[in-house]
Amino acid sequence: MLVLLSESHLSIHTYPERGFAALDCYTCGETVDPQLAIDYMLAVLKPKQAYAKKLVRGMGELQVEEPKMKQIELV
Repeated sequence: MLVLLSESHLSIHTYPERGFAALDCYTCGETVDPQLAIDYMLAVLKPKQAYAKKLVRGMGELQVEEPKMKQIELV
């Protein structure tokens, strides 16, 4: 699945034979908060486990960070 946004995209790559899905949220600019999208997708999909890496690009050497993932409740 791929969702195109004006400055970004969200994608889900699924591997059903392994019970695994990779979520990508690629953004540029300052108008989109990718963490909100990731938190929402985790709340909807409810995985048993989740691992996250944040890759900061376009600011010199690639930086890898551990994002703070929040448990959000859907209403």
